[in-house]
Amino acid sequence: MNRSCYGFPVECSADPDAAHVIDGFFGPAAGPVVPGAPVVRIEVDVVDQGGEQVEPPYFPENWETADEITINVGRTQATVDPAAWSVHIALSREDLHDQIVWGRWILERAFIYLVCRSQRHYPLHAGAVSVEGRTAVVTADSGVGKSTFSAWALRRGADFAGEDIMVRHMDDESGTLWGYPRVTYLSPQLLELWPQLDGAQTTEVPKRDKFRVILPPSFEPRMLAGSAPHCLLFLARGDGSLLDVEIDDAVERTRSDWNTGKIGTPFEADVEKDLRHLLEGMPVWELALTPDFDTNFDTLVAALERS
Repeated sequence: MNRSCYGFPVECSADPDAAHVIDGFFGPAAGPVVPGAPVVRIEVDVVDQGGEQVEPPYFPENWETADEITINVGRTQATVDPAAWSVHIALSREDLHDQIVWGRWILERAFIYLVCRSQRHYPLHAGAVSVEGRTAVVTADSGVGKSTFSAWALRRGADFAGEDIMVRHMDDESGTLWGYPRVTYLSPQLLELWPQLDGAQTTEVPKRDKFRVILPPSFEPRMLAGSAPHCLLFLARGDGSLLDVEIDDAVERTRSDWNTGKIGTPFEADVEKDLRHLLEGMPVWELALTPDFDTNFDTLVAALERS
């Protein structure tokens, strides 16, 4: 089964009982990829392993240097091999239909580990939305409202490239940032306001006041696998003002994203150089969010129209 994710071609093999995992995470067909990008190989086996379910640490111990990174979810285990660009999942039969296990805790993180360990790829803790072909990459500190802002933009009609991680392929001369647009994370209150999501596959995230929502097929035409950005937007909380941000400041504010797994390596400077080149000539703003979701989105739309 051939799929794609974050601009990578993906070759998948799965136990027939786990075929829905591949479709649920990657969608029913392959999308666009970056020419020459490494092929990620995903293997999903189903095992009759019982026991307790355990939420794994976001970054396992020694993940930056280990030949194989282990994701331990208790009765389900996964192994990520960065050098081979491969992920093997031994999925407990009890977790077969738990998208938090195979989606949030394993596959989403596996791609982050692969990108962070690569010399030619890096992530930004950001999402992206596009209005009339103009794409805003949206980032914020945890808890500010990045997911809500991006989801509200989607609700208002924007195209959507994801709301958590955007990936840069440094050998992609188009300047595209690649996302994961198939899933969003919504609070129960926002989910109730969105009748178009009735019937979507939703699972509550343990210990979080949010749901992981697999967007239904009706959203497919508005899912952007990747897009060349027109602006970088930092979100804060405040009075609705929109301020300019210097490139040096933007690089520093995102440093803990793009240098993850690369601190002290010979290629850390190459990553910073690539990001600076990407931001040159691009508006970089900070939007101080108000409680009014529509006003926040309208402010972005107006700024994109002027830029």
